[in-house]
Amino acid sequence: MKKLLTAAMAVALLLTGCGSSGEKGNGDEGKTQETTKLSDKEIYTKLKEVSSWYTSELWNDGLCDISWYTKQGTSAIGQDLDIEMTLKRYNEALTKMEEYNSFISGLTDAKYDDVKYAWDKLYHGVKESDKIVQANEITAKSGLDLKTGVLSQYSDAFKDYIAKLQE
Repeated sequence: MKKLLTAAMAVALLLTGCGSSGEKGNGDEGKTQETTKLSDKEIYTKLKEVSSWYTSELWNDGLCDISWYTKQGTSAIGQDLDIEMTLKRYNEALTKMEEYNSFISGLTDAKYDDVKYAWDKLYHGVKESDKIVQANEITAKSGLDLKTGVLSQYSDAFKDYIAKLQE
């Protein structure tokens, strides 16, 4: 029963975000021009893509699992974790971040200001956590703090502001 409860709590944390500032995004002028040529529907679709990428690839399969591994020695849901594979996939996912940052930074319509604000917070939070990941050997139960606490707050705001675009 205790294992079942622990697993249920881990899944709940994974779905809602687990956890506990940096460089400015680049305002690549070419990306800004490309972004302004997109329709509202295309922009919304791209923002949903960014949100999905963050939640699935960067958070669930990356920072959240890495953070749990340094604290508990397991994945966020209590399963064995191949940390080398996790770090490889995390680093691969991270390669999309600058492209997405350029896209969001290039949104010029004021209706995207809240999305951009939340993204900027999330972007810099991820950059801070990533500096810790890259500068340290990631080992089981090391107690390494990735400073992920506020990322759930920023991610929730980012998703909420995207959803409000459809109202």
